Amino acid sequence: MNDYVRSKTKPINSHFRKKYLDPLISKGGEFVELKEEEIKPLLAIRSIYQKRESDYKVTEEQISKFIQEKGADHALGVYNKLLLDILSDPSYQMPQNIADEPESSVGSDNNPINDPVNDPDVTEANDLKELWTESDNS
Repeated sequence: MNDYVRSKTKPINSHFRKKYLDPLISKGGEFVELKEEEIKPLLAIRSIYQKRESDYKVTEEQISKFIQEKGADHALGVYNKLLLDILSDPSYQMPQNIADEPESSVGSDNNPINDPVNDPDVTEANDLKELWTESDNS
């Protein structure tokens, strides 16, 4: 299953809208507001989890125990508002003020920006997908 998270303030081009936003809406998806203070603890615990044996010499059980015991102090597990929002039942409501990126047939480097090969959003999405796939396999 592919899940995508994107700030509603970042303009969406037509390729991204068709490939990601429309399917999300059709499946009852919703936007969640991304806040740095809610994301940082998740990234930190993920980093520790990924390097638990090599750098930190801790077990999965120790990490789980830390989250259970200190989650309220560090916005982890059931105390992380972003996780709770993502895992809650969808509201089936999409914001109406999603900015559309102005369409142009040629980008600043004379490459068609509607072409997925030259679209920076597509490249960014593919890079992130590759990053997550690589980190999940390590």
